[in-house]
Amino acid sequence: MAKLNGRNFKVVKRLVNPHSGLSIAIRSDGIILRKTFNGWKRYLRIKKGASIETVIQKLYSKGFIDGVAPEFSTLIKWQNEGIARTPDGCRVEPDGTCQHGYKSWLLIYGLL
Repeated sequence: MAKLNGRNFKVVKRLVNPHSGLSIAIRSDGIILRKTFNGWKRYLRIKKGASIETVIQKLYSKGFIDGVAPEFSTLIKWQNEGIARTPDGCRVEPDGTCQHGYKSWLLIYGLL
């Protein structure tokens, strides 16, 4: 399990891919973590010479948005309540898509 924050590093940015559900956290030490249902795991390391800001802009251009995927317990709660959220925060039906074109988290993760 990887730490988000430590003595010599901290999370600079959290991003999510609204189509695949991949949530990542970029740390100040150049490590990129990915969120799993078991916590945060080491995913990538930013190449030497590349700035964190450049990497963030590249991820934005590939469709990532600010945010993080919900916890599994939240997904189950939404499924039981008959409502859900999308990656950009819109409230929709569990099998719905918002006005911005994002599917509900339940659809993204195949829980319906």
